[in-house]
Amino acid sequence: MEVSPNRRHLSREERSQTMQVAEPAGERGGCGPVARPRASGRTRGSLAAWLARWDGGKEVVRARLLSSMLEAHAGESVAELEVALGPGGASLVLARLGAWLRVTYLSRTCLLLQLRVLSLFLCASGGRQLALEFAECGGTSALLEIIANSSKGGEAECAVTLEVLLAMCTSTGRMLKELLCQSHGVRVVAECLARMEGEASRKAARLLLEALAFGNPKYKCHVTYALIALLSCRAAHAKHAALQTLRTLQPLVKNAHPILVKPLLQVLSSPHLDVQYEAIALITELMESPLHSNLLSGLLALLKPGPLDQDQSAPAILHDPATPRLPEPLPVYVQQAAAAKAISALCAASQQWASELVDLGAAHYLLVAMGNQHYVHSRWQAMKTLKMLLQVCPKMEDPVKTSMGEALYASFMHNMDALSVNMDAVQADILSSNKLRYQPLGS
Repeated sequence: MEVSPNRRHLSREERSQTMQVAEPAGERGGCGPVARPRASGRTRGSLAAWLARWDGGKEVVRARLLSSMLEAHAGESVAELEVALGPGGASLVLARLGAWLRVTYLSRTCLLLQLRVLSLFLCASGGRQLALEFAECGGTSALLEIIANSSKGGEAECAVTLEVLLAMCTSTGRMLKELLCQSHGVRVVAECLARMEGEASRKAARLLLEALAFGNPKYKCHVTYALIALLSCRAAHAKHAALQTLRTLQPLVKNAHPILVKPLLQVLSSPHLDVQYEAIALITELMESPLHSNLLSGLLALLKPGPLDQDQSAPAILHDPATPRLPEPLPVYVQQAAAAKAISALCAASQQWASELVDLGAAHYLLVAMGNQHYVHSRWQAMKTLKMLLQVCPKMEDPVKTSMGEALYASFMHNMDALSVNMDAVQADILSSNKLRYQPLGS
């Protein structure tokens, strides 16, 4: 295993003294450095002394013992730990650490230090047996409790705990994944992802949810439902992570559940472009699933929000005539622009999908969106998408031209950017009230 560059290189004399435990000097209660033995007898004696110091020591003594162990053995594999601590030494130390953690995690006594030493054992190469022993004594329940009770001030503890659970899942496989799911681990980790703001904890939570789904057929649907629930939370980073993970799990799930459609389309109202990008990418992948008809009709419906939708989306302050109009667009208009962008991506990806959209009346809906007088970006995205649709399906040019009129159609085709910015009320009314109804052949 690669050794951390920050690890101190010990001399031959220091290494011979590492496992020797110094007696406390006065009332300091410290511990001597811990080192690899030259003989197995000395190792056993040194380990016994270390355990005796631990069993008889209080918080300060135990904290110093853990600090010295973390410094001396950081980055070592389980095999190297067994050489340094003696046969079975790692299990004995881990058992005591786990017992102390279960007693003190609610009071957060030396919590971060305990978790880092725990990571030393459970994240080490070859740590499968240690992970099983720790799980058998109830250690996973304590770790889940730490995550559930963590706050924004406990980002570091939460990140280390998630990394430990991820390493345990990787080393032990399906058995531990099922145990975590049975202990409501999916809900705990999903709530942590929505709550935490640190990049390390968010990344670890996302990877752990992903790990709980793969190789765990009994509970993969539980993970999927938790990710779908995250799409409705307020945190943009949680939506982004949930969309990323749903895309990763899509080949595993294959036939996505219909309950995904509504929250996925609702995510398009997010003002964050990275969230919109992930949502459109997931929609594109789901087009190969049985949900594609629901997604197409849902996207078109977003292009034509009704008065009720616009009224419900508006903050109450906008209804006060004495209050200046806020410059931020309503979520329904952001959603409208993102829906037009998604339709553009689908038309570019597949001729078949473009034909289906035409048959569903996409041109009519796009013309309505082009007539939006409240949000320039909606107009521009709708114009861009309609122009692409006409390129992919030239049969729509004449119906669109007839509906728009010669002058407006010429301005749209040759000077789209200027039209989107300088559209007047008459032009907007022509577009928003269009009666274009395309009838596919044979209908």
